[in-house]
Amino acid sequence: MLDDLGFARTLAELQDMGLIDAAKRLQTTDPDLVQLNDNAIGSAHRLMSKFGLQGVPAIIAQVGSDQVAIDANTLYAGPAAVLASLGLA
Repeated sequence: MLDDLGFARTLAELQDMGLIDAAKRLQTTDPDLVQLNDNAIGSAHRLMSKFGLQGVPAIIAQVGSDQVAIDANTLYAGPAAVLASLGLA
C-alpha cells in the first residue's frame, strides 16, 4: 500500500483529474477489486513459475502462438537482445 504521503497525493491527483469515484474507491475496501487484484497477482505468479522467472522486470511476450519469457538480463541488454530472444532479429 502507498505510504500516507503517497496515498494523499494519489487521492489529490485523482480528485484534480475529476476522478472522484476512483478516489472514493481507493478509500474504501472493495471486496470485488481485492479479488480481481488477487487473481491477477496469482496468474502472474503462475506464469512466472511456468517460465522460471524470478523478480522484475520480466516480460512474457506472445509471438504468434508461442509465449516467450524475457528476463531482466535480456531486457537490460537492449533492443537487439530482446528481438533476438523473441526470434525476431
